[in-house]
Amino acid sequence: MQTTTWQFLNRILLTTSLLVTAACIPMIIDKNVAEANPSEVSTSTVIEKAPKIYHYNDSLSASQLVDKLFTPQWKTLWLTGRLIDQNKLLVYYVNAWMGRDGRGSLVVSEALNELVGQPDTLGTLPVAEEQLSGDSQVSRAGSTDWLNVKGQWKFHPFEKSDRFISLFFPLSLPHDIDWQIVGSSTVAGRKAVVMKGGTFRFWEDMETGSILRLEVYSSNQQDTFLVSIQVEAIKYNPVLPARTSQVVPQDGHKPSLAEQPAGRGIDLAERPLNFHYITQDVNNPSAGHMIDVYLGSLFLGTLDLGSAGFYCSRAADWNHFAFLHQPQDKLVNELRWVDLRNIEIVNTVTGIQSPSRPTWSPTTLQLAVTGYRMGEDPRQWKTFLLTIPSGKITELGAGSLVPPAWTDDGKYVFGLEPTYDNLLMFDAQTGKQISSWSFDSEKWQVTDSSAPINNDEIREKLSRTGFDYLVKCTLP
Repeated sequence: MQTTTWQFLNRILLTTSLLVTAACIPMIIDKNVAEANPSEVSTSTVIEKAPKIYHYNDSLSASQLVDKLFTPQWKTLWLTGRLIDQNKLLVYYVNAWMGRDGRGSLVVSEALNELVGQPDTLGTLPVAEEQLSGDSQVSRAGSTDWLNVKGQWKFHPFEKSDRFISLFFPLSLPHDIDWQIVGSSTVAGRKAVVMKGGTFRFWEDMETGSILRLEVYSSNQQDTFLVSIQVEAIKYNPVLPARTSQVVPQDGHKPSLAEQPAGRGIDLAERPLNFHYITQDVNNPSAGHMIDVYLGSLFLGTLDLGSAGFYCSRAADWNHFAFLHQPQDKLVNELRWVDLRNIEIVNTVTGIQSPSRPTWSPTTLQLAVTGYRMGEDPRQWKTFLLTIPSGKITELGAGSLVPPAWTDDGKYVFGLEPTYDNLLMFDAQTGKQISSWSFDSEKWQVTDSSAPINNDEIREKLSRTGFDYLVKCTLP
């Protein structure tokens, strides 16, 4: 048993050279760190406040709890946590998204010489490494040294490259230790049972069997742990970002240790969106693109663009979002919309063929878009009004490749004829065309002074680049 235990301990104490290259900085100890009694605070060099332990009164036995470690009760997982290495007097923080199918993303901080504050401050920490995993290999940002892991893991391939994950998924945890139940506790808001055996003590999630905290002690000094890990926050079965299925890290992406799933009932009002543009297959760009959508550090979900450029629009209520999708190997686009509070439900508008970039009304849940109906001449575009969520489609009149524009009060819609010879104005309430004015497509301006929209507004709202399908979506 002693040999097996030390094999596991040696595995834990392997250097993190696979992840970070950091100098060992002398630890400065603050003698006034958080008030706590000796039973709650480790006597090791790095002082931390351990979770309180209470009397255990559940029915599961020690052997049942240990068996539960090896039968995960989740399909996907998000967590943020930390690892303290007492040998080097260093602290590492991690942010991980993982799926049981092998997809995942692991972000590791630079080595620190002190603990930081609350989990939401982790976003300010410098990131040392990001790893992504597919079904056959793990890759690290800035390195071509890939780790082939196909068929070599039970829970997740990151356990082959990161010691935090190797502890969180304890494949090498000795089976022949006489495990004892110490008590119950709470870690990361989860009910946990505390187990002890040999040189190990861990806090196990009662519901899922996951380890939420683990301490490894010296066989000679049972009151001093050599390594500790602790989960600071965790969510089970979240939707994984699309980037977790893309083995090669994408240029322009800046991983954050504060990144986390968005909860239900989130307030989106007046809060800007951030996008991460992803090629579905880096070896075949024509395979299409995905967009991971974020609200600050909160991951909302992923949108599939197919082969379309990123044309989008956000509604005045801040909750609804419209964009274009183009199926692979097809020339026509589809108009889609989602409620950002439940982004997994994607609605497709089938009544309008090859729609332009959608534009939301500034006052209502209505979308103005140009396109044509099935069976009609695709060269004779029309302007349509789509009411959400009923899906009612109103044909306003002629249109063009240039997306329509709204007046600031949301009462009227402007558009251009297919030949760009006339500027058109429609009443959004009645669905009727009100008037038209001559338009100079060479100078891109209205030539009739009676038009209720000036040429500066035309250049802004009816830009001649509006039909450029390579334009990226930028929103407040």
